[in-house]
Parts: sequence; C-alpha cells; structure tokens
Amino acid sequence: MKLNGFKKFLLSYIIVLLIPISVGMLVYVKTFNTLEGESNRANMAILQQTKLIIDSWMQEVEQLAKQVILNKRVNNFARIKGTLTTADIYSMIGIMNDLSSYKSINSFIDDFYIFFINSDVTLTPTSKYDTRLFYNNIYALAGKSYKEWYQAMWLNYYWGQFL
Repeated sequence: MKLNGFKKFLLSYIIVLLIPISVGMLVYVKTFNTLEGESNRANMAILQQTKLIIDSWMQEVEQLAKQVILNKRVNNFARIKGTLTTADIYSMIGIMNDLSSYKSINSFIDDFYIFFINSDVTLTPTSKYDTRLFYNNIYALAGKSYKEWYQAMWLNYYWGQFL
C-alpha cells in the first residue's frame, strides 16, 4: 500500500512539475521566434539602408566619371603624344584644378587618377606622375611587377569599370 501511495504522490508531483516546464518551454519558443523575427526585420532594414548608401556612392562615382569624360581639357590633353610643351603643362594644371573641384564636390571619394597613355602622364587632383613613378610610389601591387601592371592597365579594355 505504501508503494501505491508513493506512486500516486510521485505521479502528481511529476504532473505539477511538467505543467510549469511545458508552459516555460512554450513561452521560450514563442519569445525566441518573436526575437528572431524582429532581428531579421532589423537586419533587413540595415541592409536596405546600406544598399541605398552604396547606390548613392556609385551614382556619385558615375557622375564624377561623366564630369571627367566631358571635360574639354581632359579630352584635349588625351590627344597629346610625346613631349609636353609649355601650353600642355598649363593645360595639365587646369585639369588638376578641375579634378580638385570634382573631388571637393564628392563626399566620400578620397582620391582618383586619370591615366593618359599617349603622353605617359597620370594626373591626380594634386599631383602629376609618369606611369613608372605612379606605380612605384602609389600603386605598387605585391606580387605584380611594373611590366605586368602596365600590361594589365593598358592592354585591356575597361569600359564602364572602375579600377
């Protein structure tokens, strides 16, 4: 008899314990699902904001590229071949001033370069380099020689690409 009474007591005790445990598990699962959903919504909102920012930056880069392409000084300088004359040097200074104004308009662009292969000149908003000097001081890539870099830059076609 004592064993039978103990079984009833143990069974009722287990039932009393299972009710709070099962309620706790249901609350945990519901809370977890709610938090997961909120976290996913917040992450999607952040991703959407990041997408909008990057799209805006890309539009700025494309606008900068259009400004440079349509610049008459840049187009005229691109036709120069060989040794630069005094007029060419003044034109180059004008281009650098134009580039400087483009740079100040764009909020996130730190620096950019224009390569003129015919005259072996690389211009930035603040400097002028020949291609070898530019490679050695600015753009030296680990594991890529000047010759490999030069061939990659000048023997390939990069329409609509930013390097």
